[in-house]
Amino acid sequence: MELKRSECLFLYRLNIFMQKLFTISSLILLSVLFTQCATKKAVHGDDGVAAGAESAKVAEIKKKFTDVQIQEGMTIWQGACGKCHKLFEPQSRTVAKWETILPNMSMRAKLNQDQAAKVRAYVLTNAKPA
Repeated sequence: MELKRSECLFLYRLNIFMQKLFTISSLILLSVLFTQCATKKAVHGDDGVAAGAESAKVAEIKKKFTDVQIQEGMTIWQGACGKCHKLFEPQSRTVAKWETILPNMSMRAKLNQDQAAKVRAYVLTNAKPA
């Protein structure tokens, strides 16, 4: 079976189109994969700013709470948080991350405002540096 010139031209153009489509699709797929696997950056433009804000929070907490109150926070944390799940050490997360976790968890554990404040003081003063 012999192909006509127009059929050959059509198949040639189809082949070129498919090659281009494959190349473009591959590039798009690779760029998506690389952007998904890239290291996540801090939301702040400067890590120094984030670290400074976190250390300012910790300093403020240390002014407002005594060592005894912070230790009470540890006791509450062990009892209230350990009831529902394994305890995640404060050093396992940064101040910024704990600030997103603690409000919801304090409500779920039915902590009163004083207890929640002491737990927050304990966890943030022992959190991982930014």
